[in-house]
Amino acid sequence: MSHASQLDPSSETQAAYGGVVRMLTGHWTVQAIYVFAKLGIADRIGEQVVPAADLARDLAVDEASLFRILRGLAATGLLHARDDDAFALTPMGALLRSDVPDSLRDLAIMSGEEQYAGWGKLLDAVREGSSAFEQAHGAHLFEYLRNHPSAASTFDGAMVGLSGSLGNSVAEQLDMSRFQQVVDLGGGRGVFLSRILHRHQHLNGIVFDLPHVAAGAGAYMGTQGLLDRCVAIGGDFFEEIPEDGDLYIFCQTLFNWSDERVDVLLRGCRERVEADGALVVVEQMIGEPSSPFAAMMDLQMMAMPGGRVRTVAEYEGLLDAAGFDVTQRMSLAPLGATVLEARPR
Repeated sequence: MSHASQLDPSSETQAAYGGVVRMLTGHWTVQAIYVFAKLGIADRIGEQVVPAADLARDLAVDEASLFRILRGLAATGLLHARDDDAFALTPMGALLRSDVPDSLRDLAIMSGEEQYAGWGKLLDAVREGSSAFEQAHGAHLFEYLRNHPSAASTFDGAMVGLSGSLGNSVAEQLDMSRFQQVVDLGGGRGVFLSRILHRHQHLNGIVFDLPHVAAGAGAYMGTQGLLDRCVAIGGDFFEEIPEDGDLYIFCQTLFNWSDERVDVLLRGCRERVEADGALVVVEQMIGEPSSPFAAMMDLQMMAMPGGRVRTVAEYEGLLDAAGFDVTQRMSLAPLGATVLEARPR
């Protein structure tokens, strides 16, 4: 008797079987979206309906293979497929255009390149308690990015797509009326902070990140007309935290690091935050209703930079040890993040 014939024919078992198969074939979707993003197909389609043959000719790729990619992605909901083999973007597919706010194109490319190879080393990482990315590439994620400018540019672009919406939500929900200068630690290109500064005209800001990243942040702030209110500073926040802020923010940053490294960062902030100032942490947190996928995000942090996603209680413990008390907690549903505001003791 075959294994298939031994399966319980009940609908519950069949649904479970189908669910596991969908999970096990998830890499098919990741790589198909990667090809779509890498080739810039969403930009070429735009708001039009475009035949697959025209796309293949413009991109100088095999027409039959491209059609099969597009047909597969139509099944995922990224494209509308017509009977004449032409395709149009759905709202989800439009997020892979490079010219839309909070574009996810760079995230798709990043997910399909170096980080995809890193996930292939997850078993080795689990056996050794190390980073899968480092197993695959021989360097810590951030060291690798410092030495590979193209990958670093894609990584920064991916973070832009993820941080813009968070910036809007934090700016709307967090009371910033008593603050004067915001320091965004590990702020990337500055998109998160720019959303805050646009909404709160009384604030000035500092974007602090590694020198090669801060250079891009300065350029971005110029495009936003914020150079009179914001400066980008390059440095290493494990060595020194910038002075002169009264609100310090870590957005999607601390989960990149181990508890020991986070303790260094929080104690560095405690040396800078005055009695009337505050520290804010914005991240996915395990066990929070706003972030049901946080436990899987924790695997991403383990596999890539070697960090971890934490619970609120774990953050409260780290903040307490560094000399902070959590005074406010809010959910940024449906963005999947939690905000903790802490004051110095």
